[in-house]
Amino acid sequence: KAADEPWLDVVRIDWTPVFLPSQGADGYALSPASVDDALKRAPKDGGWRRTSRPTLVCVYDAGDAAHLRALRAAADDARVRTASKFFECFRVDAAPRGADGPRFLVYGADGALAGEVAGAFRPGRLYELLEKAYPKRGALGSACDALDPLLKGHARCLWAASMVERAVACPDCGELRVDHLERLAELKARRDEYAARIADVVSD
Repeated sequence: KAADEPWLDVVRIDWTPVFLPSQGADGYALSPASVDDALKRAPKDGGWRRTSRPTLVCVYDAGDAAHLRALRAAADDARVRTASKFFECFRVDAAPRGADGPRFLVYGADGALAGEVAGAFRPGRLYELLEKAYPKRGALGSACDALDPLLKGHARCLWAASMVERAVACPDCGELRVDHLERLAELKARRDEYAARIADVVSD
């Protein structure tokens, strides 16, 4: 990221941490079910609560530094990061043994597997799968072009507000700075405007 755009650190993939549901008879010899099963089951039966969006799943080992680097690389890739906003994103700590990297699985809105990226992280390949699973074929790039500046604007407001909040009170006398309070209110209003526009684009 460019040093003059520190607010980009605010933009993340919105992972929802989840566990794989269990399978087995009468509580004996239970074992983790598959990701496919977690997507098909109802939440009351241990399935993951999701909307009608397509789904991105990362199966990783939280204790493996290489897996954590791959997760960070996914968030650092601008195309993947922006495209993920159109997907339900689940992160499963399943501690796969002997894997060089985490598994990224992409499902369409109908629950069909579009494909997966395993081993060494390849952002280009992952983006291709996201394109494949996006409901409007060939339209993910245009959707990302519309969304990306809104995400950056929202992030910039969050970052700037955090800077202003530090200076609301004078460090010497503790008196509140009215000009900083006004600036903070302005930034929060702009933040909310960006959030509403982001919601509109994502829901289209």
